[in-house]
Amino acid sequence: NGIGVTRDLQQANYWYRKERSVKINKTLYMDIDDNSGLEKILNDEKYQLSWIPYNEFRDIEKIGNGGFATVYFAHWFDKTTNVWMPFALKLIHDSNKYNQEFADEVVY
Repeated sequence: NGIGVTRDLQQANYWYRKERSVKINKTLYMDIDDNSGLEKILNDEKYQLSWIPYNEFRDIEKIGNGGFATVYFAHWFDKTTNVWMPFALKLIHDSNKYNQEFADEVVY
């Protein structure tokens, strides 16, 4: 009933994002190779990463090519803060070959 409980929007936002991430990641993991390390990174709380569906990005522009990926700039509307956020998206070429390399790049 809320008696003795204070309103903490940061904590509420944290739990909302965590639950949203869990729901999305359950469907995502069907496509991830268990040996990739990516599943572990998405589950590791110290990185606070979550999956964002591609169709939620807007104004996508190619900004460069790397050794194993193409990098794009995009905007994403964060519904929790009502703000358009800038993002870098990375399209990994031959992703089955580079899963571990990508996982290492995210961690470091």
